[in-house]
This record gives sequence, structure tokens and C-alpha cells, in this order.
Amino acid sequence: MDIISEVKKKREFSGLPDSIVKKVVDDVSASGLTGKFLVKDVRSMLRKYFGVFLTNRVVKPKDILDFESVLKSHKSSMKREYSVLYSRLKDVVGEVDSIIDFGCGVNGFSYEFLKECFGDVKYIGIEASNQIVKNMNLYFEEKKFALLGVPQIGEFRSNAQAYCLDLFNLEKVDNVVKNIKGQKLFFCFQVVDALEKLERDFSKRFLLSLKKRMGIDDWLIISLPMVSLSSKSEFKVKRNWLFDFLSGEFDVAEDFILFGERFLVMQGL
Repeated sequence: MDIISEVKKKREFSGLPDSIVKKVVDDVSASGLTGKFLVKDVRSMLRKYFGVFLTNRVVKPKDILDFESVLKSHKSSMKREYSVLYSRLKDVVGEVDSIIDFGCGVNGFSYEFLKECFGDVKYIGIEASNQIVKNMNLYFEEKKFALLGVPQIGEFRSNAQAYCLDLFNLEKVDNVVKNIKGQKLFFCFQVVDALEKLERDFSKRFLLSLKKRMGIDDWLIISLPMVSLSSKSEFKVKRNWLFDFLSGEFDVAEDFILFGERFLVMQGL
């Protein structure tokens, strides 16, 4: 039995990269499970990580052009007022040429708000779910933000485009980032916790890889949820390990809370 193929027969996981599914398969199979029991537990684990995001309203929106409804359908973005958030960020970072959004979810559908605050800025979204990536690129094409067709890695033919990539594949992620010129703004909205759930301390490696590509005028924005995505309860975790790491590697210019998220605006030391 091809476990990865069996797991991905469920539509909600069909668009995930094999590399992510394999990572969970390897973790779960260490417990000794095999066959249909392994498939069941892998799907259960993936639902824990991705199920809250990959709902029918996200994967198959009624109207791809109704960007505000799409933004409100995704658990990580539904509480954000993007015009307020981007205006706040613009006050700190000023003008930028490109925005690279890691683990973007449906953030690409906020591109019109980005344009209002940052002007004709280039947007590159990186997301693990191929269904969401296809929806975003279709939206960009329909709104004339992008040319027709799926972009290749490292190919920039438009103002807005999205790639289906596994953030754990640092080499492929770096291949995207290294080809982006000008002043850059990196978004990592609610990414750290997701990476840590799949592999402890990987977020440090990921952030250090971004730091290597940051120029003196580039910025990194991290957001951390203050409230559980699956409930209204506040997180008990203090994340001291993360703040200790960030204070040693980055200069935090701004630290604020909006819409149940804590945002840190940073430059490399």
C-alpha cells in the first residue's frame, strides 16, 4: 500500500505536497502502526495541523472574485482588518518593492489592500495547499494582477503570484527568495507555531535562512496567535524560547497586538 497516496485520497489533503505528508507518515509510523490504521492516524494528525484551514469554503469558494468573503472564510485571516494592518506596517517599514508571504494561506486575496497601502508592490505567496494556490493564481489572473498560466519557480511575470511549496524544503524556498530584487518585506503570519508542531526548532532554521537573504533595508514580520484558532481561549504558552532567539538575531522595531495576533516587525542584526 502506498501510504502517501492513500492519505491523499481525501480531498482535503489532495493538494498537500508529498513531502509534508511523508513527514507525518514517518512520525506516526514510528509508533508501529501499519496499513489502514497508519493511514487513519496520519489523516488525524494532518487534520490537527491543516484541517482548521482546509475547509470547503477555503478550498472551493463560491466566488473567487469576492476576495473579502474568501479572507473571512479562512481561520487565520477572518479577524484581520487588512487595511488597518497594512497601514500600521507601512508606517514602520515605509516603501518596499516586494512582499514575500510564507505560509500565506489566503492572504493573496488581500492584494487590493496591499496596493492601497504600498502601491504597485510585487506580491509572492508561498503556500503548501495546492488548492489554495490555484485559487489565488486564478484570482490574480481574473483581476489582471498576473499573466495567464502557472509560474515556474523563480519566474516573475506579474505583480502577484503564488507558489505551492513546502516550507521545510529550505533549498526550494531559497531559490524563490534569492531571485527577488529590491527592498523586500517578509511576512510570516502564524507560521512559527505551525512549523514547530511538525518539527521542533525548525522555525529557527527557517528564520535564519531568511535572515541570510535580508539586506539592510529589508524587513521581517512575524505574527503569533494570542487566541487558539479552534477556540476563543487564550494561549498559555509564553514562547520565551522564541523571543530569546529573536532578540539575539533581529532588531525588533515594533511589537503590537491587533485582531488577536501579536506582530513583531524586525530587521536583521
